[in-house]
Amino acid sequence: RTWQMKVDQIRSLMTSNPYKPTALLLSALDETAWLFNLRGNDIPYNPFFYSYTLLTLDEIWLFVHTNRVTEDLKEYLTASCTGPLCVQLKSYGSVRQNLTTYVARPEAKVWIGTEYTNYALYEIITPQEKLMTSSYSPVLTTKAVKDETEERILREAHVRDAVAVIQLLMWLEKAVPQGNLTELRAAEYVNNCRRWVHKSSYNQMFTYAL
Repeated sequence: RTWQMKVDQIRSLMTSNPYKPTALLLSALDETAWLFNLRGNDIPYNPFFYSYTLLTLDEIWLFVHTNRVTEDLKEYLTASCTGPLCVQLKSYGSVRQNLTTYVARPEAKVWIGTEYTNYALYEIITPQEKLMTSSYSPVLTTKAVKDETEERILREAHVRDAVAVIQLLMWLEKAVPQGNLTELRAAEYVNNCRRWVHKSSYNQMFTYAL
């Protein structure tokens, strides 16, 4: 699914909620990564990037390190416009200021998942009438349920990885008897195998270049 389809789905959950939140604050890194189909390398050995997202019914605010955002990424996020499906890129460090500004709106009511929202942002959302909480945000609960396409892609990914592991086992049968094999060499070998068999799937994922 495109990120626009995911945004529409989450907004429909917001509008159908009886407490009528006007915005959803995403603090967990995997929430924003999933919502926009993005990956990054801010964190070693982790596909996520430092971010917050404030999703309202007619605006999208994405807080990232804007100096690392490429022109291709801006185009992908339609960052040059201000419509309901245009992502407004804001500095990662400005999230508190912008959240404070939004909460000051008379009609504002912000939905948060308490398991992942830090206290520095939680305390901004006052008075209590402007805060709506659940243990997990609708993004986390939605992405936990896989549709038919996602299930198929997961199965295909496991098959591709199995090919890489089989290649490793075949190589080990020949390399181990030689007596000069190390765990590091084996790890490098299987990683190279995985790069080869997964190359096609990597090309389908838009990478957030940092």
